[in-house]
Amino acid sequence: MSKKPQAHRAAQLDQRLKFRQLKTILTIAEHRSLLRASHVLGITQPALTKSLHEIEEIVGVRLFDRLPKGVVPNQYGEVVLSRAHRILSELHEMGDELFRVASVGAGEVSIGALPTAAAGLLPGSLARLRRSHPALGIRLRHGRTDELLPALATGELDVVIGRFHEPTIPDDFHRDALYEEPIAFLAQAGHPLHGRAALGAQDVLDYDLALPATTQRLGREVELAMLALGLAVPATAIRSTTVLAIREIVRSTETVTLLPKLALAGDILRGTIAALPIEVPNPARPAGLITLRHRPSPPGVEALVAAIRAQVDELRAAGVAL
Repeated sequence: MSKKPQAHRAAQLDQRLKFRQLKTILTIAEHRSLLRASHVLGITQPALTKSLHEIEEIVGVRLFDRLPKGVVPNQYGEVVLSRAHRILSELHEMGDELFRVASVGAGEVSIGALPTAAAGLLPGSLARLRRSHPALGIRLRHGRTDELLPALATGELDVVIGRFHEPTIPDDFHRDALYEEPIAFLAQAGHPLHGRAALGAQDVLDYDLALPATTQRLGREVELAMLALGLAVPATAIRSTTVLAIREIVRSTETVTLLPKLALAGDILRGTIAALPIEVPNPARPAGLITLRHRPSPPGVEALVAAIRAQVDELRAAGVAL
């Protein structure tokens, strides 16, 4: 047997070395005796000696130094043993994870949420998911499309939820439209405009406006909707990059906003914020689930989709989504 590993043999290890052989050398190293290791493995000592010779032949080097009262791993043996520990440990962890996923409600799902979906759709959907799958781990990441889709592509995320646009060139993402996000003027439930007769779009300019920033796609769409209504955005309008800030302003003041109703779905369902009866031009704004083609979804995604569909049905019945 050569004293150094041979390159051609090293390249063939993944094809020739078997998991039971890794277990064999780990057992020998643990007991430092071929006799004791053979008892643990349930084979004869000659059979174990033959198996060890076969392993060393595959690897191309001797792995253990023979001593009068046993064996000890040499420098090559230490390398192989270290790798063997890692390989078998990974297998055990894989088995544990498969068991968790197979268990009812177990596993984990990593979700990417675009702003409107994060604010209006996911809270109710995740509450449903938690009730039906209490042991399911949930990892939630907020962001923009250009931040979340790369994470979906690399496997950091299992699914992205929210508004989507068909790509200008084909990509590897599957888009499943579940609902649309109509834009509407929104104000707190006790706002004076709710009781005004013959309410028109121009009337909203009697009050402060809080709108999404034009650095965001939503902000630009809102501005186009106002222009279609013949409204110029006042220079005094509050611009925000977060729906949360707009929500708090609208809830606590007489400020009016123009947003997808879904963004404030929780407040609309609770009756603290309501849409003003002003017709707003609404081009198609499809939204739903984005997944990576050709990559199987973990069981947690299926449970999430069921919860989202149920929540969308509720929001659609309330006129929050289409």
